[in-house]
Amino acid sequence: MLSSHTEGARLAGILLALASAAAQGFTFLFSKVALGELNTRTFVFFWMFSAGLYATVGSLPHRHHTRSLNRYAWFLLIVTGLFNVISSYFFFTAINLSPQPALVSFLGQLTIIPSIAVSVLVLKEKITRSAAFGIFVLLTGTVFLTYVSGAIGWQLLALAAAFSLVNGLQLLTNKLAAATVRPVVIVAARAWISSIGAFIFFTGALGLPSADTWLVLAAGAFFGPFLSFVLFYSALHKVEAWIVASLSTAVPLFAAIYDAVLLGRPMTTLELLAGLLVVLGAFQISSAR
Repeated sequence: MLSSHTEGARLAGILLALASAAAQGFTFLFSKVALGELNTRTFVFFWMFSAGLYATVGSLPHRHHTRSLNRYAWFLLIVTGLFNVISSYFFFTAINLSPQPALVSFLGQLTIIPSIAVSVLVLKEKITRSAAFGIFVLLTGTVFLTYVSGAIGWQLLALAAAFSLVNGLQLLTNKLAAATVRPVVIVAARAWISSIGAFIFFTGALGLPSADTWLVLAAGAFFGPFLSFVLFYSALHKVEAWIVASLSTAVPLFAAIYDAVLLGRPMTTLELLAGLLVVLGAFQISSAR
C-alpha cells in the first residue's frame, strides 16, 4: 500500500500532466492560424524563438543552477532540442495540411507507442496487461479515425507516425534530463537549441511574420512550447514517464473543444467517435496499475 505522501505526489503528477495537456491543446489553435501566413519552416523557427524568450525569463531565478550543469546534462539538452526540431517540422506540416487541427491531435497520440517502448525497454518501467489492452484500443481508434477522415487521413497518419517516433526518442532524453535539471531550465534550453537548429536547417526559407501573426505566435508559444512543457517536466518528477505520456493523450479533447468553440470547426460524428476511442485507450493505459 502506498503512503499518503507517495499517493499525494502521484496525484500531483497526474494533475500537472493534465494541466500540461490543456495548455498544449492551444498549440493546434494558434499554429493553424499562424500557418495561414507562414511556411512551416518559418513558423517552427519563430515558434521556438518565442518560447525561448518566455523560458529565459522564467529560468532567470535558476541561472546559478544552469551554470552548474555538467557536460552530460548539456548533451541531453542539446539532443532533446535537435529531436524537437525534427518532430516539430513533421508535426506542423501535418497541421498545415489538415483542414481541422483536432484531427492531427488525435492521430498524434501514436506518440504513446514509442514512448511506452522507451519507458519499458530503456527506462525499465513496468507495464501491465491492462495497459497493453489500452494500447490495442488506442491503435484501433487511430486506424478507424484515419479511415473515416478519407484520403488526407492517411497522409496525416504518415506524418503522425514520423513525429511520434522522434517524440518517443525525445521522451528518453526528457526523462534523463528531468532527473537533474529544473523543468524551466529544460524548456529554455530546449527552445533555444530548437530555434538555433531550425535557423541552421531552414536558412534560406525563412520569412518575417506580420504584426498580427507575431501576436498569434506570442500567445501560442506561451501556452504550447513554454507553459505546457514546464508542467510536463514537472510531472515527470513525480510519476513514471509512461503515465505522463499517457495522460498527454487528453490533448485531443482540449484541441477538439477549442477547434469547435473558437474556430467554429467541429469534427464529424464518426471522427469524434473514433477520437473518443483513442482517448479511451489512453485512459485505460493511464489508469492501469
